[in-house]
Amino acid sequence: MRRLLWLPAALVLAWALLFASCGGGKDEPGPNDGPVRIELWHSMSATLVAALQRMIDDFNASQTQYQIEAVFQGSYTDS
Repeated sequence: MRRLLWLPAALVLAWALLFASCGGGKDEPGPNDGPVRIELWHSMSATLVAALQRMIDDFNASQTQYQIEAVFQGSYTDS
C-alpha cells in the first residue's frame, strides 16, 4: 500500500522538477542606441497643445535619456 502512495508522489515531483528546469534564463536588456523615445498621445486643443509642447521641450532639453514626442490622436468628440 505504501508503494502505491509513493509512486504518484514521485511522478508529480519529477514532473514539477522537469517543468521548473525549463524556465527561461534571465533576459538581459540590449545596449541602448540613443535616448528612449516616448510617444505622448493627446486630444488637446491648439491652446493647450502649445503649453504641453513647451513642457515637453523643457523636459527634453533637461536630460538626454528620454525623448518625448506629442502625437495628436483626434479630439475628444472624435472618440
